[in-house]
Amino acid sequence: MESAIYLPLLLCFFVFLCKAENKVIKSRRGSVVTLPCDHGGINRANIDQVLWFKGTQSLLSWSNIGVTSTAGTDPKAQERITIIEADFSLRLNSVVMEDSGQYKCYVEYTSGNDTLMANSTLLLTIQDVPSPPGKPIISNIQSRSFHVTFTASALSNNSPIKYYNVHVIQRGGNWENAISFQVHATSNLSNILISSAGIIRPYRNYVVRVSAINEIGNSSASEETEVQTAEDEPLAKPTILEIRNLTNSSVQLHWQDPSPDTLNGELLGYKIVYKRHPEGNLHPITVPNPDEKFCNITHLKPHTRYLVALQLYNKAGESPKAEEIFLTDEGVPNRPRITDISNQTSTSFVVAWVIPTEPNGIITSYKVRWNETDSSGNRIGQTKAETIRVEEGFKPTMKIRWLKPYTDYTVRVVAHTSKGEGEESVQQSVITDVSNPGRPQRVLVKQNETGSVLLTWHSPISFTRHIDRYLIKYYKEEDGALGAVEKTLDVNPERREDARNEPEEFALHGLEEGVVYKFSVAAATKSLFSSEYKIGQYTVPVTLTLEGKRITTDAPEPAMGLAAILGVIAAVAVILIVPIVLAIVFLLRRKKNYQETATKGSDDNISQPLLLMELYGRSNYESVSIENWADHVRKMHADGDLRFSEEYDDINNSVNKNITQDAAYMDENKPKNRYVNILPFDHTRVVLKPMSKHNDYINANFVDGYHKAKAYIATQGPLPNTFEDFWRMVWDQNSVIVVMITNLEEKGRRKCDKYWPNEVGHTETYGNMQVEYLDEDERACYTIRKFCLRNQKAKRVSTRVKHSAFERIIYQYHYTDWPDHGVPDYTLPVLTLVQKSSRHNPEGAGPIIVHCSAGVGRTGTYIVLDSMIRQILDKRTVNVCGFLTHIRHQRSFLVQTEDQYIFIHDALLEYIQKDGDTEVLNCKLKEFVEENLTFCNAEGECLLDRQYQLVTEYKPKDHEFSPAHMIYNKNKNRSERLLPVDKSRVHLPKQPGIDGSDYINATFLQGYFKINEFVITQHPLGTTQEDFWRMVWDQNSATIVMLSEVTKDGEFPEFWQGKDETQEIDSGNFKVTQTGEDFSQIHNITRDFLIESKQDDYELTSRIISTTAWPESCTPLHTVLEFIDTVDSWHKEHQNGPIIVIDKEGGSVAGTFCALYSLNNQRKHEDGVDVYSLAKTYHLMRPGIFSSKDDYHFLYKVMGSIVESQPDILMDIKGRIGSSESLNHGNNGQPLSTWAHGLSLKRNEEQTTTTV
Repeated sequence: MESAIYLPLLLCFFVFLCKAENKVIKSRRGSVVTLPCDHGGINRANIDQVLWFKGTQSLLSWSNIGVTSTAGTDPKAQERITIIEADFSLRLNSVVMEDSGQYKCYVEYTSGNDTLMANSTLLLTIQDVPSPPGKPIISNIQSRSFHVTFTASALSNNSPIKYYNVHVIQRGGNWENAISFQVHATSNLSNILISSAGIIRPYRNYVVRVSAINEIGNSSASEETEVQTAEDEPLAKPTILEIRNLTNSSVQLHWQDPSPDTLNGELLGYKIVYKRHPEGNLHPITVPNPDEKFCNITHLKPHTRYLVALQLYNKAGESPKAEEIFLTDEGVPNRPRITDISNQTSTSFVVAWVIPTEPNGIITSYKVRWNETDSSGNRIGQTKAETIRVEEGFKPTMKIRWLKPYTDYTVRVVAHTSKGEGEESVQQSVITDVSNPGRPQRVLVKQNETGSVLLTWHSPISFTRHIDRYLIKYYKEEDGALGAVEKTLDVNPERREDARNEPEEFALHGLEEGVVYKFSVAAATKSLFSSEYKIGQYTVPVTLTLEGKRITTDAPEPAMGLAAILGVIAAVAVILIVPIVLAIVFLLRRKKNYQETATKGSDDNISQPLLLMELYGRSNYESVSIENWADHVRKMHADGDLRFSEEYDDINNSVNKNITQDAAYMDENKPKNRYVNILPFDHTRVVLKPMSKHNDYINANFVDGYHKAKAYIATQGPLPNTFEDFWRMVWDQNSVIVVMITNLEEKGRRKCDKYWPNEVGHTETYGNMQVEYLDEDERACYTIRKFCLRNQKAKRVSTRVKHSAFERIIYQYHYTDWPDHGVPDYTLPVLTLVQKSSRHNPEGAGPIIVHCSAGVGRTGTYIVLDSMIRQILDKRTVNVCGFLTHIRHQRSFLVQTEDQYIFIHDALLEYIQKDGDTEVLNCKLKEFVEENLTFCNAEGECLLDRQYQLVTEYKPKDHEFSPAHMIYNKNKNRSERLLPVDKSRVHLPKQPGIDGSDYINATFLQGYFKINEFVITQHPLGTTQEDFWRMVWDQNSATIVMLSEVTKDGEFPEFWQGKDETQEIDSGNFKVTQTGEDFSQIHNITRDFLIESKQDDYELTSRIISTTAWPESCTPLHTVLEFIDTVDSWHKEHQNGPIIVIDKEGGSVAGTFCALYSLNNQRKHEDGVDVYSLAKTYHLMRPGIFSSKDDYHFLYKVMGSIVESQPDILMDIKGRIGSSESLNHGNNGQPLSTWAHGLSLKRNEEQTTTTV
């Protein structure tokens, strides 16, 4: 029945199938699709049935009885498809791809009596994203690219694939941040080169996947593929951290790697190339271990610049180079080469050399050594040496002086760097020239015949090599020496050896009868190096009256009658009396005019007086005003002290070589000379008053001072056989002051013998002279001794009067800090000695007696300084050259070296710059401070400000800090501002194999009693604590003052262990144990330590005395002494070594402590204090120790406050050894320097200046 009903409809369907127009509907998979049924506006009431077909398959039908499924029995399909009865449309829920196809809607309706059929056709296309492409395949892998190949998506899902996306991420990355590359869909197999600058990088692990894109969207991703890019050269260079000197020929290079992202591969190691900079051969080193970050570079040249390049490498290649230039450590130089020996004289020659081919550092000095040699060329006698500093304008030449004539020498040169002495040059042999012979002996003249005489003589006692010629000089007495005739007699070379025993003779003819002639003879030796002859002194003229007939001086005399005898007696009386009268007149006249005398040659080569004003008036010796002195000294120092050398040579050449020294050559006097070449001139020698069994000789000369004849006696250091002579001279000359500028021994050689008793309170007798040792006052650079000198031959006038008739008080100023070689490092201590000793000499006393070892070098330095200071005070001018030239005619070799000559100039410059005497009387101290901090000059500058500028003007050169700047010492310094200069730094014992083990940032400072009374240092760092205790142990220091505060942040740590804890130091050579602590004092803490050697039984007890807020918390100011007294009381009981003073950086706080400690001792022992000299000395020893003028002012303020609070101390000083009730502090009330022009600073008006 049903089939009969549907049959007509099916026929209609097929009839209209071809005629229906397809309507296309597209929709995405999973969506809801409604397919409209177009029934052409048929009235619903007329519609009988609606059918929906997909293709030929019936899906659903509608009739008046409802909707009937015709899609089979699939329940899911039945759920998804329904007919909407309102308009008969077909709704499909959650469409799937299979829903795509042609859909038809058939509408059966009644029209009248006819049953008709209407239909509509729709084409439904369900679309979706494509299916995933195939798994990518990676090929052609490079460091920054690779190829990706993949198969196309199998299904496009009814939407054509537009393109593919290749997604790349680094392994572990997020796909949201993936890099995408588009590939057009052209075939079933696609490929792409993945390469992107800066994105695809070498030696990285990447993950790749692909997706397809159509209009609907992106497909699911394909399967993932991993790929690792190839290695490439490292991108970044390593960083060189440090180049550390191991030795002077090796360094250790330290580095760190760059970021791992830049390695671009597996790090295999490092490549190092180094060469001398700028030119040199390349030397490669490979470090194949990537875990090593250092490398030793060896076989380098000392003190040489090198360029080192460091690269890291992998399989692909090397990184860029990290380059650094470094300087190897200094070593000792190789040998210089002597190139020339020239300018040989009888006592000197000039040696020239070229610098070492391998200096191995900065050459700081050269040492020239020389020895006498025997006939075989072997060195004999003591090696002598002289050091020449390498400074601006240095020339590698040196003049060696004070040699023996006609003597063979060998000379060597050795260079020095900061590391020490290098290799000696090959020695060169040299012989000095012959010297001027002595006078011929036993000159006789006899008349042979009329007008003819025969001169005979014997050769001189002293000459060198041989006598080559004699010069005979004769003249008429009435004409004088200006009319002299000279003859020469050449000695026959064949009889030179017999010349010592056989007399020479020479006949003179053509002389006039009845004329008185004078004859003299001189010997000459030909120079080894020129055609000149070295001519000796002429003999004292022999007088002969030529008779008319031939006479001989050795003919027998006729018998004398009574008248003849009386005549002879009268003649003898006249001969004896007249010279005595003339001598008295001469001496009186000489005493009057001696202060203005110098020496010049006369016709008979005997020195004659010359007015000093004439000498100073010569252009070569012009005085220099003190206003121009600084500029004058600067010019003299230019070009490596060239003008000093020229001027000093002029002085040496100006001395009259014919001044006699006959007394010193007498046999009985030779043992009284300490040195055979340092002898007194006859015309100025000190003649002792005769005593039984003694002659009148002592190796000493009178020397003029400024406007005073015989102001000084320059003498040698006494020998045991001249002790009595020395004290006789002190007595005879009524001298009160003896200045000694040598130690008894220097470098193991005896320089002077001890001519006073061994201990205070003891008495020694030297012949008729008795010396009692009364007192001693020892200071840092000099010692003052007080003696009572008694002449046991003198008679006491009365027991009720002073004992001056037979005893006197003598003061000896003994300077103890003059170095073995050269001159002192600092001028101020020497100036202090000169001023104090000279000022102590009372009015009316005899000459100041000055001696060193030979009595010429240091002695002359003292005399010139004292005399020039007096000229400065009197005339405001200086004339060192003129004055020294003058006194060189009074004692040979005064100011013996060029260094001493330079030192005099520098010392006088210091004296002028500091405005003369800077010592201030205790009783005037407070007034002085108040006035000189209040009153200022026109520029607003007060005296103390000016002093501070002078105190701190010295700026050391870099080489003076060279140990502190060594790479292995830099990290031992807290501050670059406070570094120790090498000449005053503390040297630790060197530890083998450890560079810089001798370095610590610590400096010796001078105190009142000792040169190295203090050590000033920074608060120990964590890395220098052991060095600090090594210093304590080595310096044997029992007193440690700590002015810094320990901080919790570790910047200033404790450098000791806890109580009863032990710390081993110096590889266990000794140990430090804290034995106690005392916190009972309000402001001070003491900690005691026992330091014990593990090698022997020696132990040391040290105490750290610490305080905080010193001195700023001290009110009133004089209470700063309380802490100083605490330290002093401990130190006096345990004076083993220097006081070690610590502040944060070793600067102003510690310097203030040392200065006040020393000034307070000076206040106690003298009647004045010298703040300026001490502060400047401290700055020279540790530059930068006083950081501001307030530090300097503070010293004056405290000392003024102390004196005001303790007035009784002023009474205790009077009468103390070395003190005087009136000191010359005011330079006659006028400032020396012009800076204070117009500034009236009231000085000590009651004081007067003692003028010598």
